[in-house]
Amino acid sequence: MSADDLSGLPRELIEIGSHTVTHPNLTALSPSEARRELIDSRRALQGILDDSVETFSVPFGECSDETLRLAREAGYTTILTCEPEVVWPSREPLGIGRFEVSADDWMLEFKLKAAGAYRWRRHVRWLKRSCTAVVRRLCAGGPRKAGRRVEDTVNDR
Repeated sequence: MSADDLSGLPRELIEIGSHTVTHPNLTALSPSEARRELIDSRRALQGILDDSVETFSVPFGECSDETLRLAREAGYTTILTCEPEVVWPSREPLGIGRFEVSADDWMLEFKLKAAGAYRWRRHVRWLKRSCTAVVRRLCAGGPRKAGRRVEDTVNDR
């Protein structure tokens, strides 16, 4: 959206939050780089809207205690992650989980998501990331055969 599009939105109906400047995985950045992403994004939006921006949505949902601390220091009062969970009014608003809702969801699936049936995913998310990292390392450089790339073996024929 352009700055004009953003500033023309009805603020009583739509809340505009920050999502960083360059959409990085904040947990992979140094604290100073992450801080710059958080602060610069918030300042840019506040300049466009001429209003306070207090909500931040974490890119990729990759969040750590350090990310939450830096976001709080940058002035955000609500942080949205991708950890699927039900939001209860009694909880502190910092670090709210959310879940994806699609137009393709069946009504039963939507109701299960809203009721928290997908909360178990956060407990195995680290396992999926670990397995993905191992597979990437194993596949780096392409498939090999006896210490040589498969493509080199084929080209020898």
